[in-house]
Amino acid sequence: MAFTIQLEGNDLGADFLASGSSLDGSSSSGGRSMGDKSMSLRLSIGTGAGLITDKAKPENQVGVEIQPGLAIAPFHTLFEMQGWLANRFSLGAYARIQLVEFAYLFGGRAQYVVAPGSGTDFSLRAGGGYGRVSHLVDLGPVMDRSLQGPFHWTAGALVTSNLSKSWAFVAGVDFIHLIGDSPSYHVDLNLGLSLKL
Repeated sequence: MAFTIQLEGNDLGADFLASGSSLDGSSSSGGRSMGDKSMSLRLSIGTGAGLITDKAKPENQVGVEIQPGLAIAPFHTLFEMQGWLANRFSLGAYARIQLVEFAYLFGGRAQYVVAPGSGTDFSLRAGGGYGRVSHLVDLGPVMDRSLQGPFHWTAGALVTSNLSKSWAFVAGVDFIHLIGDSPSYHVDLNLGLSLKL
């Protein structure tokens, strides 16, 4: 004698089966705010400091030697644009512009969200590009600046905290290794806002 048992979702108290998206903490109906976004724009302001070498040259006091050591780069803006290729992975471009003692660098980098949360994400990112960082140097009676670069690679960490569906507060730390005629090890601290499109 054969028995037929029919199982229905409502009888089991479950109306759907777990899928890959529900297992990793996201879903098509809700999930992380980043999941339904294809692009992010960021604007940050920041400050930084670097270790300059004996290859650094002053821009104004020509012929004066600079002592190697710590030098600050007090103010810059950072513009970023990211295209999200997956829920946790993006590729993008950035431009770092110093308005005081003007200098700029730009490049591209990848970002991966290693610790997603309901309102706050922690990401790691890395990339590289071209340009220079301007460091203030003490020449005794006067202050001058020195330009480091012109090539660089960068690695950093970013915390993104949602303020609304479209806006988020961002805080990041980036290490920049400047390579070329005037090398430097540099670290930036950035604070800003992100717009999710």
